[in-house]
Amino acid sequence: MMRAELRNQSGRRVLVVDDDPNAASLLKLVLSDAGFVVDCADSSESAIAAAAHSPPAILITDYLLSNGSSAIDIVRAVRDQDPGAPIIFVTGAAEEDVLAAVDNLGNCIVLQKPIDIEHLLSVVLG
Repeated sequence: MMRAELRNQSGRRVLVVDDDPNAASLLKLVLSDAGFVVDCADSSESAIAAAAHSPPAILITDYLLSNGSSAIDIVRAVRDQDPGAPIIFVTGAAEEDVLAAVDNLGNCIVLQKPIDIEHLLSVVLG
């Protein structure tokens, strides 16, 4: 991917939600390098607050947050601000189960963990 293509994303905000700080840090590093402004959160509460403060153009969220947070609540909060916002779920759960759960949300993609960074970038830059 050409560096000029990546820099075209300058200023687009991405909200990354993951209760694994290493996963969130990696995604922030990769997406920042691609020119995005990246906010990170580790729970639905902190993600909803971040989205209210600075609405994201794209939401990337772990589907199963270990602290009991609901990724669906985060999606609803982001979609309240931007009904067409693309949502990328990352999960270690069975993809079919997640697809069934998010089928009615629209404009969602499910990616399996561990994340293939090149594939994620192609989806985000899509």
